[in-house]
Amino acid sequence: MMVAKTSSSIAANEDDVWRDDEAAPQNELVESLRARISELEDQLARFEENAADIVAMADELGAAKHRLEQTLETAEEYRRQAEELARVDPLTLLPNRREFENALERALTAAERRGSMAALLLFDLDRFKSVNDTYGHPVGDALLKFFANSIKAAIRETDHAARLGGDEFAVILTDMERPEQALCVVQRIIRTFGEPVVLDGTLVKTGTSAGISVFPRDGRDTEDLMQKSDKALYAAKSQGRGTYRFFARDIDERAKAAHTLDSNLRLAIVRDEFVLHYQPQETVGGARGRCAEALIRWRHPTEGLVPPGDFIQAAEESGLIHDIGRQVLRKACRQCAEWQNDAHGYPTVAVNISPVQFEAPDFADSVRSALAESGLAADRLELEITETVMIRDMAVFEKLDELHALGIRFAVDDFGTGYSSLAYLKKLPVDILKIDKHFVSSFLEEKADYSIVGAILKMAHSLDIGVIAEGVETDAQAEALRDLRCDGLQGFLLGRPMPADRMSAWLTAD
Repeated sequence: MMVAKTSSSIAANEDDVWRDDEAAPQNELVESLRARISELEDQLARFEENAADIVAMADELGAAKHRLEQTLETAEEYRRQAEELARVDPLTLLPNRREFENALERALTAAERRGSMAALLLFDLDRFKSVNDTYGHPVGDALLKFFANSIKAAIRETDHAARLGGDEFAVILTDMERPEQALCVVQRIIRTFGEPVVLDGTLVKTGTSAGISVFPRDGRDTEDLMQKSDKALYAAKSQGRGTYRFFARDIDERAKAAHTLDSNLRLAIVRDEFVLHYQPQETVGGARGRCAEALIRWRHPTEGLVPPGDFIQAAEESGLIHDIGRQVLRKACRQCAEWQNDAHGYPTVAVNISPVQFEAPDFADSVRSALAESGLAADRLELEITETVMIRDMAVFEKLDELHALGIRFAVDDFGTGYSSLAYLKKLPVDILKIDKHFVSSFLEEKADYSIVGAILKMAHSLDIGVIAEGVETDAQAEALRDLRCDGLQGFLLGRPMPADRMSAWLTAD
């Protein structure tokens, strides 16, 4: 039997249905929230992992930024150093040529504005190449630094000094009232640098020369003043070095002439315009033609034969003497070898060697090369040196010994006019002394000259060195020299310098 539901039971059933219907969305929400929480927890975990990476990246970024800042600072320091090096000579720490030219421009502008004078001093070290060749570049560098310090000690803070390159230095003197004010500085530098100095344990003796131009008297722009100081410096060195010269108009004229001469000499070397004449020597025993001295002449295309006195000094100062000397050696050796091959006896050829030639590191090689090319035996070559060569450094002594060991003979030319020393004669491989013609020309009339000639002969013979008298012009001179036991004669009495073909005839004459 069915029992009818009461209103209360019906209500209870309806409430359960409502609760079930309400619970379903809540469960879904809970699950959704739980899922979201789980998702967020996963994201948080990933975030925490990423955060560690981000912190690490941030640290790396900071380190990279620090390194970049350091690199930029280093680059800036390098840039400053590069700019400094562009202005400063790294050896002496003086301004270089470019910076000096800027300083000179500023100094001239200031002098123009103030109505004052300024002086430009150019310095060149004397025989610097010889110092480098003899003692090595470390000593040469030490000498340059010493000279730079000497300059800095001699000038005011308002003045400027620079190394222009090599052994060339410059000084700008500012705010001058008289040109003579430059003398105090120049003389102080020349005097200081003229004293011997010990560098790296080596005693070095050299010097410096200076050329001076004055603004506005000698020029109003940098190029003009540089040129005129350079010409004055050339004139100073031509005077014998260790001195100074102000620019003057006659210096300008001589400089132009010197430039022309230098250019012509360079062309003469290329065109082979140098020729040799030969002057005979004769031994007292009568062995005619024992030696023929080779004497250079310049066959100038418009001036004719130019004697050596007109160009040798210029060739030495320009360095062209090395090329000229090599040509002379080759030609003299070749000619002597031809005389031997043509049955002209067995003569010796004597060649004058400039002191500057000895300074060349390859001098001995050039002599050996001339002998090898010509086929001339070494004992048929005689090299004539001056007394100034004898007082040079040990490097010269070594070259003399090296060549003498080959069989080459050495003669000291114009003996008695230089700085002769018995100590040098004992040490050096000298075979012959040639008495200067000034003693020979007057020794029969002047008792002192006669005594000098006799003393030279006795001294040389005691050292087993032969003696030749130069400038013999009369029979009386020749007879007196024979009585003094002179070993050989040379001069106009025997023959004047002559071309090779005439010398060939002289060699074969009775």
